[in-house]
Order: sequence, then C-alpha cells, then structure tokens
Amino acid sequence: MSDFPAVRISGRAVRFLELLHEYGHLDAEGLNRVLLGAGEVDGAPMVGRVDVSEARRAAAMVLFHAADLENAALAEDWPLLFS
Repeated sequence: MSDFPAVRISGRAVRFLELLHEYGHLDAEGLNRVLLGAGEVDGAPMVGRVDVSEARRAAAMVLFHAADLENAALAEDWPLLFS
C-alpha cells in the first residue's frame, strides 16, 4: 500500500500541465515534481481535488527553482501561463 494518498486532478489543471510540457518547459521529471507539489498543502498531503490554481502554484515553484534566467522562451511564455 502506498504512503501517498490518491489525488484527483481537474481537467483544467491537466490541460495547463500539458501546455507546460508541450511548450517544453517541463519534462517528465518536472511534471512529477509539479504533481507532488500540487498534492501538498504546507508540506502535508492534500485531500481532495487539485485545481488549476494549485497546479499553477506548484508549477511556478518548480519552474522558478529550475529557471535559467536567460531562458527567453520561459520569459516570453510566463505572462501567458501565469496571469
């Protein structure tokens, strides 16, 4: 049995993460990190459904942490994805 609770992800959150992957901002490992981060609130496992706001929060943390400040594509896409 897994130590991690099952978390449901809303359709909008899935589409948002697919866009990040399609644009090349997240690879498979990055997507996993976002999903793990979106499934936690204040370091504790979240119960319920991950909506696009939680997915955006987690994606922003992962991308900001890994961001190359010279990444022009990410800088260009950031306002579109996170506003």
